[in-house]
Amino acid sequence: HPKSPLVPEALLKAGELYRRIGDRESAKRMFRTVIQDYPSSPSVLSARLAASQLFAEEGQTELAEREARRVSESDAPAEVKAGALFSLGKLHVMSSRFAEAEATFSSLIAAYPKSPIAVGSTYELGLLDLSGRAYPAAVERFKRVSSAENADDTLKALAMMMTGEAYLRQRDYGSAEKAFEKLLA
Repeated sequence: HPKSPLVPEALLKAGELYRRIGDRESAKRMFRTVIQDYPSSPSVLSARLAASQLFAEEGQTELAEREARRVSESDAPAEVKAGALFSLGKLHVMSSRFAEAEATFSSLIAAYPKSPIAVGSTYELGLLDLSGRAYPAAVERFKRVSSAENADDTLKALAMMMTGEAYLRQRDYGSAEKAFEKLLA
């Protein structure tokens, strides 16, 4: 059914399947087909974001950033744009462009404060604080993540663990112990 309006979505799903089973070249081919052959399809933005993630995994940060930026600057739905901004922030971290990463994560949080992706951005900012030795700021961010209602359990647990780590780095062993005990409770 090559003329069906469902073709772009089917190609996107096929690309996601290929990515999950490790066939990266077929995944890229599916995403590229959606982008090139169906540019007005609603699936094109998701295909760009998926291609961006593949490029990032392969260390092709310029290509990854180009695709993520196109999505973030588009008229995509809020969660898709938030995902693109999150990807851009992670790409900035990978490229050691920490100030840009901080600005990108912060703009995501400001634009989409209720999004679960904003919670992930808060966690990433906490990691940046931790690496920059801004331990009190890191603790506050990680505590926000661990208590966020829209954070998944894995992210909450990671935030609790990193809260303890930030306390350890400050040599506040009592607070570190409490943070780790809370994680294990």
